[in-house]
Amino acid sequence: EGEAYFEIARNEQKPFIIQIGETSVKVLGTAFNINYKDPLDETVISVTHGKVSFSNDKGQSVFLTKGEEGVFNPSDLSIVKEPISDINFLSWKTGIIKFEDFELSKVCKILSKHYDTEVSMDVDPDTSLNLNTVFDNQELEEVLAIIAETLDLDIEKSDNGYTLHQNNK
Repeated sequence: EGEAYFEIARNEQKPFIIQIGETSVKVLGTAFNINYKDPLDETVISVTHGKVSFSNDKGQSVFLTKGEEGVFNPSDLSIVKEPISDINFLSWKTGIIKFEDFELSKVCKILSKHYDTEVSMDVDPDTSLNLNTVFDNQELEEVLAIIAETLDLDIEKSDNGYTLHQNNK
């Protein structure tokens, strides 16, 4: 359980296979990320280069190449192949978080996951607050200060985490 990044060289005589719950990944010479947190949640395989085969116990299999991800849904045991949907899927490894015209609610969710601390917002729902920036291995408090200054917000710290509020000046 958890998240891991692999860089594996191809070896036809000794295939590298990872068993994950009801799925498996057969490495065909590649680098990829596995996100498997809970048997009841989706398993996501994201390929940064090379090729992998992602299979379920029902015999369904997809080949994934650079820029693609396979998503296993445990409720119906299906695997779907799609373009990588999260530009920050490796932020846990690289420390780099990118926001490209991201709405503040999405920014809060990404920061909460990345820093393992609740980050929420309390702003007027009719207010459009979008962010374009990159944070490179910065502390959460510094990140929040930059966001607050950029979007004219206040930060409130509590036992549960942080809340961004509209500035009442």
